[in-house]
Amino acid sequence: MVRTSSNNGGEQRKDLSLKLIKSADLELKGASTEETYSYVNRTYGTATFQQIYKILKYDISPIQRANLTVFVPISLNYGDKNIKFLSLYAPEGSLAGQPITCHSSIKTIMDDKAPAVGDSDKKKRKRRDVITADEQLAKYPSNRTIYFNCTEDSVTVGVVCGTVTCDIGPFKNSKNIAELRFKMILNISELTDYKPDKDIVIVSTSGSLVIADDVSNSNPAR
Repeated sequence: MVRTSSNNGGEQRKDLSLKLIKSADLELKGASTEETYSYVNRTYGTATFQQIYKILKYDISPIQRANLTVFVPISLNYGDKNIKFLSLYAPEGSLAGQPITCHSSIKTIMDDKAPAVGDSDKKKRKRRDVITADEQLAKYPSNRTIYFNCTEDSVTVGVVCGTVTCDIGPFKNSKNIAELRFKMILNISELTDYKPDKDIVIVSTSGSLVIADDVSNSNPAR
């Protein structure tokens, strides 16, 4: 809070109070390296794909650290079975050339154990920006689509979501961009008995970013 005073021609004193506001601005962006894979037969094959999260700091924001939590659909409770349809590699990330530390509730696999994608009839593969769940579903016919979602307000019934938590920072300047890569394997063969009339599978992760700094208790701006 800054207080100031001034005198006008009539020698009347005025006191004004000005509030100083600190700007704190981070943005979380997502992208996928593959949009779709097509399969001739759902009874076999795997699809290896990546999703990328980026954290950007803007302007003169005082933020130094943040915590990223990513929710990943990994299995499905179906009848008396738990179908594990997705495997996750250890996440990889960096900020200003330094590795980012992540902790996972999901048992991750080593990169050299990845199965080949050669079992699939891969017809389409391209990078795209992540779109909203409603936009994504609108692109595909509902009578053919299986949707595995971990968004907080619309988790797919029966889906079990694992979590990956990453400590991001410090951001030294606004040019620093943190990037995390989540490489996953979709096990198509595990879904053979689940809704066999559907041949499109959508996997949607969800990211949440929380500022770790106590901005309110930092030194006031001058």
